[in-house]
Amino acid sequence: MQNKLITALNWLKFYGYGKKFLVELDRKTLEELRSKTVTGNKEGKFKETKFRGCSVATVNDYSHVVGRVLAFAVREEFIKHNPMKDVERLSEDESRSRRLRSVTRSDIDELEDEDLYVCPFSKAELDELVATVHLPQTKLMIRFLAWTGLRHGELKALAWEDVDLKNRKLIVRYNLTRNGTLKPPKTKNGRRIVKLLPEAIKVLEEIKEQSAQLPARQERILYKNSKSELVVRRRVFLSRGNLPYKRPELTTVNGQWESWLKKAGLRHRPAYQLRHTYASQLLMAGTSALWLAKQMGHGDTSMIHKIYGKWIEEEKPEFMDNLAKSLGQSY
Repeated sequence: MQNKLITALNWLKFYGYGKKFLVELDRKTLEELRSKTVTGNKEGKFKETKFRGCSVATVNDYSHVVGRVLAFAVREEFIKHNPMKDVERLSEDESRSRRLRSVTRSDIDELEDEDLYVCPFSKAELDELVATVHLPQTKLMIRFLAWTGLRHGELKALAWEDVDLKNRKLIVRYNLTRNGTLKPPKTKNGRRIVKLLPEAIKVLEEIKEQSAQLPARQERILYKNSKSELVVRRRVFLSRGNLPYKRPELTTVNGQWESWLKKAGLRHRPAYQLRHTYASQLLMAGTSALWLAKQMGHGDTSMIHKIYGKWIEEEKPEFMDNLAKSLGQSY
């Protein structure tokens, strides 16, 4: 929540409202800020002033946080009315309408950092990407993310104590947060057993010699209500000097991910699409939505259907052929 508050405040600062009085954030001002953020400033005179704009989902997320702050201000009697309640809803981005699902506010709260824009890598694209990346460790992480569906923080928090190669599974116990701390998953479904595909096992076998034999380190796990405990673990994926990662992002080098995509001849998309790649590949292979939901840490199949359902039906080549066959029909 602290990260969301900082991001929302930075949004207001960008347009010069970070240090304004709350009463100056009226309905008209908030609507203008939202509209400007979606539209962007593509005609900026200098490169650094050009801004392509954010998606509607992102702007709604910013607005939701600011709205909660304003609601708190009303409760504390700093202001009399929450102007965010009167702000008109933005129209959905037409350029993304085919892949954006109808998602409610409660869905976004559940998803937290999930990217609702689904643009997974195909197997061929994934191979091109891996071949382009020049860092061996990052290659392994990309492959592992694509074939386990783990979130980046879950991958970087993974320890050999969580892995059972004999029974081809791992347990997601912790997540590495943006401020470098280890915490349990946000929901009880986030703590889960993930069954491993052969490609994921290959990655673990390749990296085993690098990290499994290293001495275990004492790490502090942070819980709610300021509670914590010390555990001894051996991280699977390590950064330079065989040290545990301190950030969940796949790469923290500015522009590196984008340059890899460009060099591989692939359209731009965030690294989080590797998680969507896992889901889409398994659904196209006939995996049940219920099994996949458990693998990915969802409480039920609703998010699987909302995010992937229609997309899978449209893109699966043999879908209509199999449907016709099941109805006793043929083309």
